[in-house]
Amino acid sequence: MRTSIPVSALTIAGSDSDGGAGIQANLKTFAAHRVHGRSAIAALTAQHIRGVIAVHATALEFLVTRGLQSGYQPGRGDIVVLDHFGAARPA
Repeated sequence: MRTSIPVSALTIAGSDSDGGAGIQANLKTFAAHRVHGRSAIAALTAQHIRGVIAVHATALEFLVTRGLQSGYQPGRGDIVVLDHFGAARPA
């Protein structure tokens, strides 16, 4: 019997406190398609349906050395989704 490796996707995005975009929306979409979702958060936001109130970018060094290295597993045929990656700032 052959064991299959589940399809996996890494989303690099901002966290949407309203839940309609960013990490939250990407993970919901992955789950709807039976894809195992992992995440690296590029920015935290305070927002609601009328707009963004504030953004706190993740330090670039942390995002690259910790977030991406722990979330990405080479050789698994992973899918990587970039969304709001430009918000990361140098440490």
